[in-house]
Amino acid sequence: MNQKNLTPHQKAFLKKAARIVDARITDPGFTVEEFSRLMELSRSQLFRKLKTATGASVSVFIRGRRLKYALSLLEKGELPIARVASKVGFSGDTYFRKCFKEAYSMTPTEYISQI
Repeated sequence: MNQKNLTPHQKAFLKKAARIVDARITDPGFTVEEFSRLMELSRSQLFRKLKTATGASVSVFIRGRRLKYALSLLEKGELPIARVASKVGFSGDTYFRKCFKEAYSMTPTEYISQI
């Protein structure tokens, strides 16, 4: 959803959601249940509000925040891809590479070669 179409309440909600996810971005065990607890919402309320504001499910929202952080780490060029994957909360670099390619239409290696 376009950020311009969001209500002030939705913008505040997304800001809080992003802050919570970003604070736990390195934890591969960060779950939807923990996220909903920290947001002080039930799982279904969290899903509904995120879906309305972003068009994405809770897990897609979390994964998107992780991948965005991964981009910044890859741009710095200080860590190998496998280390970036674990640093952004992916339990395995194979899954990280798959998600990265789905999100950015290129592998992390291809991204690194472009920057």
